[in-house]
Amino acid sequence: MTYLTPFKILIQKIPFLEYLVRLVKFVWNPLIETETEFSTGYMRYALWDIVSVISLFTVSVGLMSLFDNNNYSDSLSLFKNQFTFYFQFGFYAFWSTLMFFILTSVVVSVRHLELRFKEAFLCSFQYARYYALFLFLFFPLIAWYIHYLLYEATSIKVYVSENLFKSSCVLGVFTWLYVRCLIKPLTNYSQIFSNRKITAATFILLSWLAFTFNMYAPSIGVLKFDQKKACSIMLSNSKFKDSHISVKQQLLGLCQENITHMSLPPVNRRA
Repeated sequence: MTYLTPFKILIQKIPFLEYLVRLVKFVWNPLIETETEFSTGYMRYALWDIVSVISLFTVSVGLMSLFDNNNYSDSLSLFKNQFTFYFQFGFYAFWSTLMFFILTSVVVSVRHLELRFKEAFLCSFQYARYYALFLFLFFPLIAWYIHYLLYEATSIKVYVSENLFKSSCVLGVFTWLYVRCLIKPLTNYSQIFSNRKITAATFILLSWLAFTFNMYAPSIGVLKFDQKKACSIMLSNSKFKDSHISVKQQLLGLCQENITHMSLPPVNRRA
């Protein structure tokens, strides 16, 4: 009799627990699997992990509201079609993974024709796993920022300047995970160049290009944003009166425009 069996079944039957286990193991050991390991390893779930993390968005927002005493769900409810809001993150993830596969295939083909498909295939699945991790950490920041902009009447630039240490820590964590879970494993695995620094620089460039190509992804719908309600929340907030004058001008300018629809930019676009 194995006493751990009920716990293993629990992890397997609850989708987000199963993904969280894979996520922790990925961060702990982000090595690219061999062809033999791929058939039974965690990398075969790479594309499914993207779907799993999208389904976790509502769970993460609920947990944020529970521990932070702020209703982030209300802030996101300003998007009248929230399904499209969530779905676009997954769409951009798959699109970016496809672009990374194409770019890697081209580079590998030039350097090692006989390794073209295998190496590009495994590298792209590593990219997909990292992208899922990135979304898992990045989406709560988006939910927080929307809520912060509405109820604190402060732009992200002002927040960063006033909280430089916190902002640097967040950037440091994302940079560390990017190097640990994507660039370093790809550099150790790939045989594109004999020089490791050149290989690392190549994958940094390829991943950046794959993110950039999100801007050219086909449109899959328009987000319906309740501009009137958002302006009502911002302008009626007591903190709006105490906010920086540049922020006031920016918010007033937005609210004076008759905007009823807005498109969500890809997750790699920066303000």
